[in-house]
Amino acid sequence: MIRISCSKLEDVRRSPLTFVKQLKEKKKSGGKHGMLQYWQDCARASHTGQLQVPDAIKKLRQNFLSFSENAKNKKRQEFLIDRFAPYMEDFKTMNYTYIGAQKSIEWNMISDVYLTGYTPNLVSNDGGFASYFYTEHPISWQEQLKFPLIQHYLAEEIFKCTTQDVEVGTYCLSTLSFSLIKYSEADIEAAIKETRGIFSKIREEYDKES
Repeated sequence: MIRISCSKLEDVRRSPLTFVKQLKEKKKSGGKHGMLQYWQDCARASHTGQLQVPDAIKKLRQNFLSFSENAKNKKRQEFLIDRFAPYMEDFKTMNYTYIGAQKSIEWNMISDVYLTGYTPNLVSNDGGFASYFYTEHPISWQEQLKFPLIQHYLAEEIFKCTTQDVEVGTYCLSTLSFSLIKYSEADIEAAIKETRGIFSKIREEYDKES
């Protein structure tokens, strides 16, 4: 069985054969918690009422002590700390209800190949549901495969609603802004078709080299 994470999907899209090679070499990712991950942990704690904003910022500063003390790290850390309270205010302004940080994805796209990983933040409001990743700086995300796939998966497997009841996108820390869209059914079907085609190629190459 081959498992492909949503977070790696654009790399896989660009070079399926490189991914097959990595599978053969059994390369693994992971490791130490990053700065943005610590930021997200504190945001989740604030959303769930475990920490008030001042306490979350204090905890964030404590977590950052585990990183090397240099000008580059200090600049990034101050940037993240500076964005914490404004983000929480923006969240209130959107009138969101926090549902959860993430749900696991386990999607059998084709035989023996699964799309895996985790959804981003889950929230609801009067208009339906939204799910967004945090980014530190603006990125061109609208054409990435994972977003329409996540919209479909959330509607079908998590929220049990129509795809048009779900928005997906990002919250950018540098611009302090949400960017959310709803992909059309045609966009979603095209993304599913392309992903299945990529996964079929990966399975064929993997079986060929086994």
